[in-house]
Amino acid sequence: MKVTFLTVGHASFDVLWIDRIVRGQRQGLPCSECGSCPDYLDGDLEVTLDDSSTAQWPDVVGCGARAGLLVISSRVLDAWRFENIGEFPVHKVTFRPPLPKCLQPLEIPDYFWIDGEKMLGALLDFEASGFVIKRHCSTCGRRIDNIDESFDRRYSGACPTVFKARSWNGAKLFTTDLSPMNFFCTEDIMECARKYRHTNFRFVPIEAGIASWSKGVDYLGRRWPPHHPLRPSEGRTLDEWIGQLKDCDTRYDARLALLDLGVSAAPAVPSLIRLLDEEDEGARREAALLLNALGKIGVALGCRGESAAREHEERLQRSFGK
Repeated sequence: MKVTFLTVGHASFDVLWIDRIVRGQRQGLPCSECGSCPDYLDGDLEVTLDDSSTAQWPDVVGCGARAGLLVISSRVLDAWRFENIGEFPVHKVTFRPPLPKCLQPLEIPDYFWIDGEKMLGALLDFEASGFVIKRHCSTCGRRIDNIDESFDRRYSGACPTVFKARSWNGAKLFTTDLSPMNFFCTEDIMECARKYRHTNFRFVPIEAGIASWSKGVDYLGRRWPPHHPLRPSEGRTLDEWIGQLKDCDTRYDARLALLDLGVSAAPAVPSLIRLLDEEDEGARREAALLLNALGKIGVALGCRGESAAREHEERLQRSFGK
């Protein structure tokens, strides 16, 4: 039976964030060869929170102080035990005052961080997952990637995350040799989150890769099983995406979709040129940005389109002080 794997983390785009770890983090010694100096989490953590306007304590708390840190409520751990999903190595997280004003009147749930160092459950196929590896440090073993090439491949919108064949150990929540801070799970975790209405999880099928354009599967929505696009351009026609550029609420998604389409978005050029005459400054700016991007990959823009693209590029260079 085919197993569905997902990345799992927090969806704290506008909810609750840990902005600083004040106790429980320690610095390692620098490597004599590559100079890397990793830090470690050690036991229980004491953290501070940003002044969020959220009205309730979520079941998953985001962390700006350490990317990938998975902090969950005791409610989640209790549900995982009851549903026989598993027992996992955890440590307590406490919040140093002041707390966000809107949460101060509410009882604080117990929170824990999951120790991914002890949860290796699969091996990543780095090449198939878009990584371009330069070498491994012969002293500390650290993987040293070609950052630019790896970024371009992994954020292209079409690069999945792939495990090595037969490397998964059967765990329903696990990490890989990519990082102890990148968690993966089976559908059991997502189904549990839906059943118990756990809030602020972000699930993304590994076939969608990083999917930085996505807020994740709508696991609490009406549709079940839910559908998650594997590319940002999936789900609408080219004309529909162009129409979305006129609305400030959908403009960002439309931009990502047209960039994802690449040269296939060439028929959109006349519509983008017409958008240059819109009263909405945001729509005009998006049109110029997209014309500039399409021109760089060889799409013919015409005189008006080339002029708008050139002006956008000049503004961009000025903003970077070039």
